[in-house]
Amino acid sequence: MKMAHKIFLALLCCTILLVSCSDSASKKIAPALNFDTFKIVSCVPVNQQTGVDPDASVIVIFNNNVNVADIEMNFMLLSNNAMVEGQIIWTSQKSFIYKPRYQLQISQRYQIEIPRTTRDHLGNTLEKTFLSEFYVGSDFTKPRVISSMPPNVPGGVTIDPDDPADPNLAALTAIDIQFSEPMDRLSTQAAFSISPEVPGYFDDATGLDTLRFVFTGTLEYGSQYRITIGESAHDVTGNTLAGEFSLIFTVGNDFTPPVVLDIGDGVNIWAPDIINTGVEKDVTTITINFSESMDRNSCENAFSIAPSVNGYFTWANNDTRMIFNTTDPFTSDTIYTITMETTATDAHDLKLENPYQVVIRTNGPNSQRISIDDVNGRTVITDPWTDLIPPQTAWPTTINLGAGDQYIFRVHFTQNGNIAVMDKTTIFGNCLIEDWITSIPDPAITDIVWDPVNDDTVDITINSLFINTLYRLTIVGGDYGVSDINGNTMIENYTIDFRQ
Repeated sequence: MKMAHKIFLALLCCTILLVSCSDSASKKIAPALNFDTFKIVSCVPVNQQTGVDPDASVIVIFNNNVNVADIEMNFMLLSNNAMVEGQIIWTSQKSFIYKPRYQLQISQRYQIEIPRTTRDHLGNTLEKTFLSEFYVGSDFTKPRVISSMPPNVPGGVTIDPDDPADPNLAALTAIDIQFSEPMDRLSTQAAFSISPEVPGYFDDATGLDTLRFVFTGTLEYGSQYRITIGESAHDVTGNTLAGEFSLIFTVGNDFTPPVVLDIGDGVNIWAPDIINTGVEKDVTTITINFSESMDRNSCENAFSIAPSVNGYFTWANNDTRMIFNTTDPFTSDTIYTITMETTATDAHDLKLENPYQVVIRTNGPNSQRISIDDVNGRTVITDPWTDLIPPQTAWPTTINLGAGDQYIFRVHFTQNGNIAVMDKTTIFGNCLIEDWITSIPDPAITDIVWDPVNDDTVDITINSLFINTLYRLTIVGGDYGVSDINGNTMIENYTIDFRQ
């Protein structure tokens, strides 16, 4: 009996010892066997919350202590799929605050994301990726343009400055664009553009629902303009424009550039691209006819004659005809180029597409240069005439003074192979004799006599001539030299070098 009691006691002790050891082991491995769910118990702002303040921060609370490194590496606050910069501030081992670096944007959607791989301090991960979103502000209606001046119509409108009844004339002074709600003034002005550019300023006296751009420059007649408001424009609550706004309008109803119809002398029309010959030098007017009324100043500046001729302008036919009135005569047998450049504009500031040019030659029957056909000579009036020029086979021309000191030159003028009817007075003062020896008396022209029958022939008598002396007889040409009855002159001086 005692033995059985001892055995019972021994078994009881072993049982107690096993139970005690089992309880102790259970306590030691309990942490490794903890399968409590790791989760987020609170997040502010809450999911789908609207009206969040722009200065708000994100506050997150977990049910367990958090692996700090996981949060600081993986936490994201997103806006338009871009990370919002900020700072994590830990308020406990289970909670933190994410403070954005910059103020949140009004009317913007934000998303909070914490990935499933985030662990607590025991290594437990989240059951699933945490996603939450919130909205800053409460107005999410995007603004739009509801009207404009000029109106926005497909293909654009045409504004006619010449029509006082045109309902859109105000747009030539300022552009008005009205929005569906009050706009942020700076962003809306920054999103405004006009092409081609026109100088101007924004009138801030209008309400916030209207953008007004006042022109300080002039809109060009015949040009098309495009007004654009980009999507970066936003209303006072931060909502961006629903879409880019584009407005097209054209100034004027005349889009056909002017052309030069013709250029002439008021009677004859001169053809372009050729030399118009047979023009008389006594032309007093050059007439330019245009296809429409022109701007006088631009046309006068675009007009030129080469070689230059002085004159002044007059206008006729409702400014479709410009007349250049010459105050100087043209020169005989000279080529002139008359040009109208593309800087000439019509009354609507449209320019010539191409320059217009005519070339004339003033070689009409009464505008041909004179020349000396031939020259004869003799010593006294009773001698026969000797041909001197042409032919002239040697220089200088040899003459025979005989026993005297006098010689008579007979000069024949011609005009394009015909007899030149001379202005007989012009020979006087335009006939010179000279020598190159100072030791003898100077020669002298003692008589100038025109042939009573032939208007092209003049006799010039020279005295005080000496043998072995070189002389030069000059008949002056150029603009102020000898001329015919129509004022035509020789192109240059005519000289005869002679000696005994």
